Formats: sequence, structure tokens, C-alpha cells
Amino acid sequence: DAAGAYAVRRDVRIDAGTKLSLSDIVTGLNGAPSWPGTDGGAFPVNAMGTWPAGSATELYYEVRGVPVNEAYRTTIDVRPVASKGGAAIRVATTDRSTGPVTNVRRSLGLERLVAGNYEVTVAVQFGSQRATRIQVLTLLPPE
Repeated sequence: DAAGAYAVRRDVRIDAGTKLSLSDIVTGLNGAPSWPGTDGGAFPVNAMGTWPAGSATELYYEVRGVPVNEAYRTTIDVRPVASKGGAAIRVATTDRSTGPVTNVRRSLGLERLVAGNYEVTVAVQFGSQRATRIQVLTLLPPE
């Protein structure tokens, strides 16, 4: 998404149906203006798409198609946009569905990364099904 894209969108995209799907990833920065999340809480949307060096990014997304209280696997990778190599950051967790739509919020520290453009990839897996979304963020050099 381009910088400022969240200013014109009032929702996140969720695929229809009962198969495993993942909404768009909404990225945030503590202290940024709040967006009313579909889970009822405020979320600090970073419409500019840039983060200061040493900060953290907040992530919000929704998982659909996992029966209530069933486990699914989540992997979050952050890698430089131009890189074909491994992830600079990788977080893998086993999570549980809370209902037909599971609202997920994560905070991801960026302090190990140098200034540049990065792809944040969120992948969820339930049984043999897999869904993936990618969001780009820009980490600014220290002032």
C-alpha cells in the first residue's frame, strides 16, 4: 500500500467464505492517530508508512476460517525489500482462534534493523491451508 492509503479506507479486507483467509495488515506506531479497529479497540495507524530508528511497529490483522478454539500457526517475517535471503526478523507462534474472525494485534521491535525499506510478511497455517499478506514499511535513519 502507498503512504496515506489508510486515510481513504474505512475497513480491512477479509476474503469471503469459510476457508482460511487473512485480512490486509494494518501497521501502526504508538502515538499515531487512532483508527477504530473491528475488534472495538483503538489502533494507532501509521498512515505515513515510516518508522523512526529503534522503534516498534504495531500490527493488526484478522484471521478467518479457523474453528473456535482450534490452534493455527502464525509466522511473521521482516526482510529488506531487495533481499532474496532469509528474514532479518522472524517470529513464529501457535495461536488459538477466538471465533469466526480472530482479531490479532502484535507489536514488533525494529531496533535490530538499519534504515531502509522492509517487507513484513504475515503467514497463517491451519492444517494444509495457508494464507499470506505482505505490507511494506520504511525505517528512517537516526537523526
